[in-house]
Amino acid sequence: MFGIELTEIFILLRLVGIGVAGAAAFWGCVFIFLSRKAKKKQEAMLWSDAAQRLLWIFFPSLLFYSFMWIILAIKQCAFCVQAHEGISLVQTTGALTLSIQNQYPVFLLLVALGVLSFLALIFVRTFLFTHLLWLYVFSFLISSLLLFHSWGSFESARQSISFGLHNWHAILTIGSVIVIDSLYLMFRTHLQPLLGRIFLMFTVGIWIGLGLDFISSGLVFQEEFVLTDKFLFAQTLIGILIINGVFLAGPLARVLVAAKTRFSWRFNMIMGISGSISIVGWVGNGALDIFQSLTLSYWELFGFYIAFVFIAFLIHDMLERILQIQHIKVQD
Repeated sequence: MFGIELTEIFILLRLVGIGVAGAAAFWGCVFIFLSRKAKKKQEAMLWSDAAQRLLWIFFPSLLFYSFMWIILAIKQCAFCVQAHEGISLVQTTGALTLSIQNQYPVFLLLVALGVLSFLALIFVRTFLFTHLLWLYVFSFLISSLLLFHSWGSFESARQSISFGLHNWHAILTIGSVIVIDSLYLMFRTHLQPLLGRIFLMFTVGIWIGLGLDFISSGLVFQEEFVLTDKFLFAQTLIGILIINGVFLAGPLARVLVAAKTRFSWRFNMIMGISGSISIVGWVGNGALDIFQSLTLSYWELFGFYIAFVFIAFLIHDMLERILQIQHIKVQD
């Protein structure tokens, strides 16, 4: 439908999963570092608590990534005896099969690390929390390897670096926007004293990710530049993300930093809209890269974008209400 293949959808979902898992691991390292550098014991405990709460995002996203990886491996028959090898471009079916084959040992290492850590969380939680930094460090490094390495072959080192940067920035962009929105939804009452600082750090990370995206595109601009509706809409998405990012880093960030009481309904709604714009924008940006044969026109793409932002906001609002009800029940 619309020139989108089922395999491409699974590739996008796999990218989202590893991007979120990598982002949770990356920011977990940052939070633990800040907890050890904090001068006040209360602040150190808050940063440590924030790092531990990221496990609620890390484990589900790692599980989601694993399912998408396995589905792709089965769909591509990656480990069949007659599996095809040797195609040079990762976007082709043969190259996808080859990349899955080459990733297999690293994928198993990440899955084993996740399974052992989850078992530790259930049976020896104190041990896991004591060594949480190592879990996040190794998970981030393995996730980065899975994203940055081409796992195939390219015609030049420039193309390989462009591919790596284009994938890896998902940790700082797609992954980070989903992580910060999840933290805001699930734990803002627990992390409110740190929320402003967390938000500012994530904003910087997302801006760096946007810069890496520009660099990756610039490295292959001559080969890849084709003036199509998809290309023009991708530039529109980037513009929307930049404007939304400035809005988030400006007035909304100041409210978060200065907040000492619960946020108003209006502020939560604005955060929900802005977060939905950001999440759908970055996931959409990744989808435009992956969906090679998209047949939608510029205005059709724009219409779908608005519809997905609306759906994302409705989901955000529904989760907001559910979590508020649960919080009230806990208090009672």
